[in-house]
Amino acid sequence: MWIRYSRRSWDWAHGLALVMLVAGCSGKSDEPVRAMVTGELKFSGQPIKEGMIRFVPENGPSSQGIISSGKFKIGDKGGVAVGACKVEIEAFEETDKKARIVSAIPQVREKEMRESKQIIPEKYNAKTRIKFDVVANKENDFSIDLAP
Repeated sequence: MWIRYSRRSWDWAHGLALVMLVAGCSGKSDEPVRAMVTGELKFSGQPIKEGMIRFVPENGPSSQGIISSGKFKIGDKGGVAVGACKVEIEAFEETDKKARIVSAIPQVREKEMRESKQIIPEKYNAKTRIKFDVVANKENDFSIDLAP
């Protein structure tokens, strides 16, 4: 048994498929435009050995990266949201003090660890005033030597 399709029903099916395709592709994404940010970070002239850098845009999600040997690169998920960002930088160093950590996990009741202290002043992290404008379609360089 053969099924006959008229030209009119075939055109209607193509039209419906086209409408569905256009509707699916033309919706706006809530995801912001992003760009890669790289750089070198120093504190008192010395590269920051290990730490964290965070870009907090005025509108949109924040992005962060790991500082290693004074360098960082944020390119995951397309990078940092484009526009003006507040920049927070943190770095910790172990002290000679030991701290005892108590855990709720049965396998790890107590653990002794070395205490860490923040070596970057809070004017560069919790109370930062550092601003950086991330530009679209460009690899942005954020390099800075922080004063104590």
